[in-house]
Amino acid sequence: SGSGKSSLAFDTIFKEGQRLYLETLPAYSRLFSAKLSRPDVESISGLRATISVNQHKTSGSFRSTVGTITEIYDILRLLFARLGTYEGKNKNIKLERSLFSFNSPKGACPDCKGIGVKEKISPELLIKDENLSLKDGALIPTTPTGYIVYSQVTVDVLNLVCKEHGFNTEIPWKELREEDKNIIFFGSDRIKVPFGKHTLESRMKWSGITAKPRDEGYYKGMIPIMEEILKRDRNKNILRFTISAKCSTCNGERLNLDARSVFFKGMNISDFNNLSIREVKSFLANVKLIGKEVALMDTINKALLSKINKLESLGLDYLSLNRETSSLSGGELQRIKLAIQTGGDLSNILYVFDEPSIGLHHRDKIKLINLLEEIKEKGNTVCIVEHDKDIMSKADKLIDIGPGAGINGGNILIDDTIDRLYKYKKKSHTASCFFNTQVLAKKNISANKKSLNSDQWIKIYAAKKFNLKNIDIAFKCNAFNVVTGVSGAGKSTLVKRTLGLYAKNYFSKQKNTDKSIDRIEGLENFTNILEIDSTPIGRTARSNPATYINLFDHIRDLFSRLPEAKEKKLKKSHFSFNVVGGRCEECQGAGIKSTGMLFIGDVKILCDKCHGKRFNKDILDIKYKEKNIFDILEMSFKDALDFFSDIPKIIQIVDTVNNLGLGYIKLGQPATTLSGGEAQRIKLASRLSKTVKGKTLYIFDEPTIGLSDFDIQILLNSLFDLIKNGHTVIIIEHNLDLIRLADHIIDLGPESGENGGYCVASGSVEDIMNCEFSYTGRALKYENE
Repeated sequence: SGSGKSSLAFDTIFKEGQRLYLETLPAYSRLFSAKLSRPDVESISGLRATISVNQHKTSGSFRSTVGTITEIYDILRLLFARLGTYEGKNKNIKLERSLFSFNSPKGACPDCKGIGVKEKISPELLIKDENLSLKDGALIPTTPTGYIVYSQVTVDVLNLVCKEHGFNTEIPWKELREEDKNIIFFGSDRIKVPFGKHTLESRMKWSGITAKPRDEGYYKGMIPIMEEILKRDRNKNILRFTISAKCSTCNGERLNLDARSVFFKGMNISDFNNLSIREVKSFLANVKLIGKEVALMDTINKALLSKINKLESLGLDYLSLNRETSSLSGGELQRIKLAIQTGGDLSNILYVFDEPSIGLHHRDKIKLINLLEEIKEKGNTVCIVEHDKDIMSKADKLIDIGPGAGINGGNILIDDTIDRLYKYKKKSHTASCFFNTQVLAKKNISANKKSLNSDQWIKIYAAKKFNLKNIDIAFKCNAFNVVTGVSGAGKSTLVKRTLGLYAKNYFSKQKNTDKSIDRIEGLENFTNILEIDSTPIGRTARSNPATYINLFDHIRDLFSRLPEAKEKKLKKSHFSFNVVGGRCEECQGAGIKSTGMLFIGDVKILCDKCHGKRFNKDILDIKYKEKNIFDILEMSFKDALDFFSDIPKIIQIVDTVNNLGLGYIKLGQPATTLSGGEAQRIKLASRLSKTVKGKTLYIFDEPTIGLSDFDIQILLNSLFDLIKNGHTVIIIEHNLDLIRLADHIIDLGPESGENGGYCVASGSVEDIMNCEFSYTGRALKYENE
């Protein structure tokens, strides 16, 4: 990790391919290509038109489903517009594609606006502690200053309303009558009160502002105000106080009555949307067509089967069309993206992939390999950044970069065919690990055994969310737990959406209203939960490791205390590229100007005023040890160890990052350039650099993403240190070497979707290997032979 693989594949080969493509476009687009810098390379010959398929996850929207992102639902809308029969009462209805879209006003259910569920504010979720009074903070939205968010009044003003009804804000919540609580939640029309969080007296003290009396009116109550906000915007802060129920108007089908009244072969489009991809294929194979249906269905059928077969080849046919993308695992989303971008019959294209094996169980890798071979056979070239040995073994040529990371990498160690890889065993970590299938186990088994010292368990009873089959599961405390199974078996549902959500509510003292689980025992052994996945630490280039782990705060403090800064009256905020005053206003502190180009992604051009340095001249003139703030952001964490050696607050954070094998990363490296594995380790560093009391439950989602065996070794050392310090680690993982090190394994499956969700086996590595129904056990046994 950090040796230069992505720099070669994406920042050099793909970037030059993108630039050359832009030069073929009309004059307006060439304005951007003229400003687009060439990659730092002497020459590239033989370059074809280039398509990039990177590992960055598609963000899940509640309006985005498997059907919409694969475009299968779009084709079904065309099917119903052409061949559907309307059986409703509206004589003027016109069958068109928009009628069947739940994202269109023409098709969406008028009550839930096409979401399928209705969010209802739950008064119980607003209560922090029923033993407290309103004045002492019984309600969660109470601020330290005594203002109750969403009530529009302070506790003192609310007390005036309460007194009119015979109670006050100093009575413990549990002692209030039901009618008293309803006043707080739903309002009163007895007296008019002033709204706002600041009194007139306090506002008169503000400089440069003319104080005005606060608006007055009847107290509206919290829930009506929250519901009004939800009508305009699905505010995340409010959604945490809601419970969701299926929309009674459309029965959760998202569409209005007219759309649901159109049928094809006895099914409306919602019936189709409830099917899995494989069930849609089965329907198409068995449907009986008559008359004009034959010709019209021919084109539609081809379009559907083209997409379905591609998804099926990647093992995704178990997914239902109506499943929200937000509920998909990272691996599922990645493979859907892969299917979409390789679905055509293009030839003479160079495809650049970034770890397409992410999220794939050992059993399913052959499907991915077959797809890559198919792309090649169409006359295309495939270039992959990859660590997986099975995929590497199928390569026609292997280029290994290293030997280390950052400045210690960037050299070509191997440029040869895969059958000659054995020649490089002493020169390359990749070659060495390739011929030693159990390298991790041999190095770590003794350290791992030290964690087997606890008889405490986290026990989950009757988990039945999504495809989970009412299963009871136990995780071992103060140990290394690994959850395995094929993609779609229910791993993320069990670990993140069942245990993770329940635990977060438990530790935030919110009531659990999830009916898809009976109960969870054992969380009383912990003080907190930390869920670490491969989602980016930021969505834009403005986010970086230094800002994420709060290191940049300390650095800005340091610069603001320098004599030159004090002389210029520069404050801490001036050394932020996100704030007016210190940043370059031409690019607003981004260092680049980005222009969205349809199909090929954003085109980024260096700011011609600050030349990518993000700050204005006054800020860049301030230096600490001969380096300005931009120079420091360009510094690696390894170099920062020596540079800040005399500042304990900074060195503690920097040291943590280095210990996780990320010393090669720059402090200000854009978050969008970090791999999923790097993002996970930055999140872990953020946690480890802080003092934590008590025991923490750590949840990781495929922490080996983006890591070679050499890097996994470093990660494992950190995980085992957590366990030695009394914490508990649960990971979702496919890496067989890592699974082999588990103290306790839970294998879900046996298949995906509806055929998954069972606990196939649990226990030690030997227990899993001895289970004849476990694909994970078979893979472990195969590698042992």
